[in-house]
Amino acid sequence: TAILDVSPKNMTGNLDIICDSLRITGMREAPFSPVSLSSHFSMPKFERVEISNITLQAPNIRTFAIGTGRIDNLSTIPLTQLNTQIVFNSSDPVELIDQIHFSGGFTANTRLYLNADLLALNGAISLDDMSINMANAVKLNAFNGHLPFTQKLDLDHLRFISETIPPLLGHRYSEIPFTQQRPFFKSQQPELATLTIDDISSPYFNMQEISFDIQAGGSRIDIPRFQGKAYDGNIQGYLGLDLTNSRFDDPEAMLDNMRVWLKTTISSINTAKLNPVISARAKKSQINANLSLTGDGLNPTGQLDLAGFFHITEIGPKVTDNLLRTLDPTGSDKGIQTVRRMLGWGFKPKLVSFEIKHEHFYPAIYMSKPFYIPINIANGKVELARIPVKIFMEQAMQPARP
Repeated sequence: TAILDVSPKNMTGNLDIICDSLRITGMREAPFSPVSLSSHFSMPKFERVEISNITLQAPNIRTFAIGTGRIDNLSTIPLTQLNTQIVFNSSDPVELIDQIHFSGGFTANTRLYLNADLLALNGAISLDDMSINMANAVKLNAFNGHLPFTQKLDLDHLRFISETIPPLLGHRYSEIPFTQQRPFFKSQQPELATLTIDDISSPYFNMQEISFDIQAGGSRIDIPRFQGKAYDGNIQGYLGLDLTNSRFDDPEAMLDNMRVWLKTTISSINTAKLNPVISARAKKSQINANLSLTGDGLNPTGQLDLAGFFHITEIGPKVTDNLLRTLDPTGSDKGIQTVRRMLGWGFKPKLVSFEIKHEHFYPAIYMSKPFYIPINIANGKVELARIPVKIFMEQAMQPARP
């Protein structure tokens, strides 16, 4: 229902809408019901619109929103301002998106400015013991933190707008001892937030006690510090994502144009707790590794141009053999089968190296030989056939063969 009061110089009104069933394309198949919206608005001298007491309620999904807004310059180029607060709070899982269930608390405060084709957003998201279950495959438990954000969008070209990047971000991560000087950086960058997750579980990977610093805005997501525990070991590093050339309406194009910086150190991973195929018949041992990546495009089915390395600096012979079996499940790669025979003869791996360039992995294994083997290997290095990055990623997403 709408109630209007119109005079020669003004118009005011109240709007009340109750929807028994609301279906939003792209969110979920089941409709949201019931949903109610109410607001009060006025048009002084018919020059602008002032909106107050905006209230949106969706009790079945434990969500409500409030807001105010105004639209100026109605006779020329309208300038829209909208302030909203969206609150979700539920102790039970609620399906907000198809096959993705949420529980806990979530509050988003947003300020929106729209001037012709320029949309500016800023605000903050607060998470209070938020848990997310993605199709019963990936689960995040107890997500907490407060994240400010700011972003401008070009609605004409549907692209993110880049802004000045603070000096601690992007490729400069590796040049700055962020962890040692973290209090200083946080004092200089108040928008730098800290988020925590109790644990992440999936069929392929589990991690606990996760903590990371993050800054979002200016077409970038920057994480200068992340750390967590996994399989009795530790994982830490930094991550930067740049969306400057990405279209925000096309997820495939966004992945094609995304730039990435990643550096990770993995230490003291207990191989007995890894994927059963990787750790099969292996004695308890530790894995230490370093990963460094830069590149353009993160789309396994499209643009994927990465460079860097993955070095496993400590790994046992049996775990190495199991890893090689996952790379060559059919036993058709002569180089891999030769290395597996050498491991059976008593050779021990000192370093497993994957250099990443030109859309391929270039694996090599540095080994030490037992005293009773008369075979000499130049520099102790055995190079294997290169592996296309896309094929490797596709295999990595499939359950390994026993």
